[in-house]
Amino acid sequence: MKNISLLFAILPLFASAEALERKLTLDSVGEVTLTVPEKGNWSFAWSAAKGIDGTDEITVTLSAPAPTNAPKFNVGFSVPQLGHDHFWEQGADFFSLAPDWSCWRASELSQKLPLYCYFDSQDAARLTVAASEAARFTEFRGGLIEEDCRIKANLEFLTQKEAPLSAYSVKLRIDARKRPFASAVRDGADWIFAEIGGRDDAVPEDAFAPLYST
Repeated sequence: MKNISLLFAILPLFASAEALERKLTLDSVGEVTLTVPEKGNWSFAWSAAKGIDGTDEITVTLSAPAPTNAPKFNVGFSVPQLGHDHFWEQGADFFSLAPDWSCWRASELSQKLPLYCYFDSQDAARLTVAASEAARFTEFRGGLIEEDCRIKANLEFLTQKEAPLSAYSVKLRIDARKRPFASAVRDGADWIFAEIGGRDDAVPEDAFAPLYST
């Protein structure tokens, strides 16, 4: 009887750490997977919608009965490599498409925006991914799987320790339209700033004045 009582005492501990996996299908990249290694007592909801420009947008929302440590989670998908010849991120010095085992990136408020773009050899964007989480540390992996020539993209959220939360929400924007690289990146950045309520500082008129130097 003692062993049975002990078993029932341990079972809730396993239940609180259960993993969660959900899938949905988008026009842009096909199947997308939400993975939560240990969801604890957090509830997850997610949905997909079309942006006004025809891009796909995913919203992930989680909540808990009381403030507690939020679980990390990731959203991932894969696409054929064809046409995705180069990779861009803010501040990049090289644009080579790296293999998946070495393509780890991170963003946060003091570093760079969670904005990534794959483009072809004619400088046309083929896939641009953006996230509305521009403050917290967010991880991105999006390299080439050499065995089957597919790009596996994965964004991971809430990976760092922070104050307890009772709610959290993040949005992802996936733009798979073939269009000029500069336009895709600019629109992705504009979308992030619109989501977080940010704005660009105005440039003083004097900054455009001709500068004479000997």
